[in-house]
Amino acid sequence: WDVIMGGSWGTTLALAYAQEYPERVGGMVLRGVCLFRQAEIDWLFARNGGADELNPEGWKEFEKSVNVLNDSGKEINRYALNRYHDCLLGVDPALRVSAMSAWMKWEMSIFSLKKKGKQSATNNT
Repeated sequence: WDVIMGGSWGTTLALAYAQEYPERVGGMVLRGVCLFRQAEIDWLFARNGGADELNPEGWKEFEKSVNVLNDSGKEINRYALNRYHDCLLGVDPALRVSAMSAWMKWEMSIFSLKKKGKQSATNNT
């Protein structure tokens, strides 16, 4: 391959591939660069992390899809992400597919978000 394309997690995979096989990569097109640093994970997948405030309805839908039912405000950091992990690796195939769909829907819903006075990316870390 001469040119590698990637977005979000695909960016991370593209970078890893290019580092491992630089002789095979002539160029890269990356969007939604996410290197999965703690600040990025929290911004994307933690309640009160950032993205959830830009799209509260989308976040609630993601939480509901991975069976986060408690809205008491006592959620531990990254609870929805941990529930997603449990659903994705669980024994129920339908739940795995549902979790994958919820992840994609949430991730795609935040790509074009903008809110007055707020950043829509984690470029401050």
